[in-house]
Amino acid sequence: MQYFIHFMNSVLYASLNLQNKLELASILHNETKIVFDGEPIILPVPDDAPSEIPRIILTSKDNEHKCHISKERVEFIYSNEANPDREVSELREQFLVTLGDIAKVVKSSWKAEVYRLGFVINSVSHYEAPVEIIKTKFIREGVLNHPRRLEVFVLDRMTWDNLKINRGYRVSTLIKREGKEERKLLSVNFDINTIPEEKYSFDTESIVAFYDKAILHIGESLKSLF
Repeated sequence: MQYFIHFMNSVLYASLNLQNKLELASILHNETKIVFDGEPIILPVPDDAPSEIPRIILTSKDNEHKCHISKERVEFIYSNEANPDREVSELREQFLVTLGDIAKVVKSSWKAEVYRLGFVINSVSHYEAPVEIIKTKFIREGVLNHPRRLEVFVLDRMTWDNLKINRGYRVSTLIKREGKEERKLLSVNFDINTIPEEKYSFDTESIVAFYDKAILHIGESLKSLF
């Protein structure tokens, strides 16, 4: 089965000094303007606003790539929900290159301590009977009769190279309406993150290595799920 990417969101958790937002945005834009070819946006957010609200936003002109910077995190987002047409293997190389450029700025230019990492990826597969495939894989025969929609969530904990990891995945049916037509899709959402109870110290190389391993792990998991 082919899985096409709706969106990918990588989150670098860090305590950021955003006093000079214009300078920070300029440094990041100069390092990543091949991807973020739109104009940086500085949002007029009050200092006492919630720390997770973005203060700086970088975007690509095609709106597929975004970078949101708040006081406590840097998010690099790929999104193509309207017409997903690429698999994770096709996006991996450029995604990691850009992520590495962002991480280098955060660590070397902004002098920020990155202590936690998170990664969410959502993919869809075109399948005529998504409810049946979920029932066959996860539900004991006879438990459900004829559900129109179905969703399964699994959360487990593992260790990667001495990092304690939460891994969750959600498999669900999705019905997309196009005029009077309905398209049935199988949606698979993965969420991989270092646990919030532990704080680590990541450098640029270990940040990129984490996301590379996460992408490869998700790619293999998608193959083995169905």
